[in-house]
Amino acid sequence: MSTSPIELRFRPISATATIPLRHLVLWPSIPADQQLVPEYDFEPTTIHLGTFLSPSPSDTDTSTSTSTDTTHVGSGTETGVEQQESSDSSEPLSLTHLSQAQQDGKEPIAILTLVHHDYPKPNTLPSHIRSSNPASALPTTQIQLHKFAVHPILQGKGVGRKSLFNAIDHLKSHQSQPTSSQSEQTKGTAEKEERGKVFFHFDARLVQRRFYEKCGMEVLDEQVFEKFGTTGKEPGVKHIRMGNII
Repeated sequence: MSTSPIELRFRPISATATIPLRHLVLWPSIPADQQLVPEYDFEPTTIHLGTFLSPSPSDTDTSTSTSTDTTHVGSGTETGVEQQESSDSSEPLSLTHLSQAQQDGKEPIAILTLVHHDYPKPNTLPSHIRSSNPASALPTTQIQLHKFAVHPILQGKGVGRKSLFNAIDHLKSHQSQPTSSQSEQTKGTAEKEERGKVFFHFDARLVQRRFYEKCGMEVLDEQVFEKFGTTGKEPGVKHIRMGNII
């Protein structure tokens, strides 16, 4: 498995499975044993999602796969996570720089984390975001995206875009399912329409603004701020708050 096109599979992973790519892509100056964030990484409601290469049928029996989706990648460009748009994504995609476990679909080539966390400055949101639902308020479910990383050799190839869309689909499909305590007979019209909506927000690295805008996200606050990694001592990286109601 060394050239394009490739297949991707998506599935939930453990917090520890995110460490290698967080270290390689996001904060290489932070030791691997300090990459996780206790405040949210181990919360029972936190979801870690991994993107995997799909092994060829000769390598494994795909009928036993636990993946949530499969898609093809091999052409097209994106402002990939941690990298600007690829200048020539039509070139054959070599996977030789991936680990053997990544090539075999056993370790992720992209990761992200979804955390239940309210937006910190709701009163400063654009008016069309605040009033985009019948209740003229933000959805009850608010999810913050954290630690989104794509392996460097796969940036600009559509992997990040497809990983983000898979995460959004995951949230929408789970949010649209009524809980056992919810009855359609007792829910008002506004609440019915409210169910299924999620306020999806995140602190985007400033250099990734265009990528997220191409994925349907909006700037929620034009103020640029710096983040300094889990240690609080790393070189500052400029961020901007982005998101949308999904």
